[in-house]
Amino acid sequence: MSNTNVPYAGYKCTACGDEGNHWRVNCPVLRDQGPKHLFGSKKSRFFAVGGRPSLTGTVSWRHAHETEQEKQERMQVSPPEPTAVPPADAAWSPAELESFPMRASCLQQNVMVADLSPELQHRVWAYVSRLVMPQNAELPRALAACVAQHPTALRLKELAESIEAFAVIEAFLCGSAREGRPIELIADCACGHGLVGIFLAYRFPHAQVVCVDLFKRDTFDQVVAAVRQMGGKLPAWRAPLENLSFMIGSLDNPELRAQLGPRAAVVALHACTEANTAAVAMAEAAGAAWALMPCCMRTEEAAPAGCQLLHCTDETKYLLLCGMLAAQHRAAVVVPVDRRVTNRNVVICGPVPRHLSDRAARYRCKQTQYPLQNPRKPRSKHVKYPDY
Repeated sequence: MSNTNVPYAGYKCTACGDEGNHWRVNCPVLRDQGPKHLFGSKKSRFFAVGGRPSLTGTVSWRHAHETEQEKQERMQVSPPEPTAVPPADAAWSPAELESFPMRASCLQQNVMVADLSPELQHRVWAYVSRLVMPQNAELPRALAACVAQHPTALRLKELAESIEAFAVIEAFLCGSAREGRPIELIADCACGHGLVGIFLAYRFPHAQVVCVDLFKRDTFDQVVAAVRQMGGKLPAWRAPLENLSFMIGSLDNPELRAQLGPRAAVVALHACTEANTAAVAMAEAAGAAWALMPCCMRTEEAAPAGCQLLHCTDETKYLLLCGMLAAQHRAAVVVPVDRRVTNRNVVICGPVPRHLSDRAARYRCKQTQYPLQNPRKPRSKHVKYPDY
């Protein structure tokens, strides 16, 4: 499949009944209905009449058996007022996430940025400006131009996940550089839309960034074209994003593995099942750094042999497996991002730098009075990436 905007043979849209021309999320019938269904059709029906509850939709058991007095009291209670959208030039606040279309606990997954009201779109770009290179105002402008030209290019939840993951990974890679381990190659494995790889390529112009997946989405080319057109030309570039490339293939691609080394980093955002451990194993084999935001994981991938996780909720199981994965591969940083963005919200980065491991070993030996054989000297060279 080379074009993800075209459904597979036999696919039928449940909204309009059309076969094979578009996915349901891109259905023109739903898009013509406008943003009133972004918060769910049930809420839209329930609060449709004059800002007060309406019984024209599905009636719950409690409402069907209430007395007339209870009904009158309920009809007099107005629903909570929607949160006021801050001005376009106001600073971003994490509390604003709840003003976007939400599911029970996190952002809705199929909402396009183009489907939001103009006021909310301005807040999306304020969100980007706050967490993705605040000094580079041209980046959110390029994303806004991409959305205006390609309305189905960016989903809100995918963009928010990429923003949050980038903020953690960028801080980790900068910390590695300050500790004497600058990154010269970044592999964004199972990249999907490739937003994290694009952000990293723009942030680290001296590093080569390779986005890897089984096929290339249209979103990748559309965002890259917008950034190259509106992005700034940094001293390390002859043209914006010339350090970014795309490789079609799997994680066991020999060409990709041959490029990895001690000054490389492997990144995987919401890679599924075995792809998480495969990405870490590939990085460890090359002595490279790695950063993950795991999605779905099997117990046997991270837990000790024979371990069973019983009577755990889905969220508890996810957090336990992330902790086991971090311990198994000597993670240096474990950071949860905002839970309202995604329920798979843990970013794990590693490994622990050698000089920190040696410092911990010296401390343990001092406490137990055991001699330390051939201690490695901590690296003193500090490398700082250039400013924006």
